[in-house]
Amino acid sequence: HEIAWSSKKVTQAIARHMLLNHTAAYIDMMCDGQAEMGTTRDELQASLGGVKPSVEDIADDLLDDFVMAVKQQLKAALYGAIVTGIKYDLAGGIKDVDIDVSVSWE
Repeated sequence: HEIAWSSKKVTQAIARHMLLNHTAAYIDMMCDGQAEMGTTRDELQASLGGVKPSVEDIADDLLDDFVMAVKQQLKAALYGAIVTGIKYDLAGGIKDVDIDVSVSWE
């Protein structure tokens, strides 16, 4: 399912980050004794199989946090756009617009 303002690469990067982050958190919980994962390589490997379903279960909460963070960054962004050129068709309608866009943060 594609989103008009995004791309598959962006959504895959977000999903990858969620999975990697949750895997690290799961390992931290195991090291702190908060999660039963076993002690052998096979037991640890089997425990990690629960990471993806866990992320899928809490994805809405994770994405809510992500949306809030994106909104904060949008508020903080320094944005400027300048029209640098306009191309017209033979009937005088706009065919294309060239724009220089600048986005930065302090």
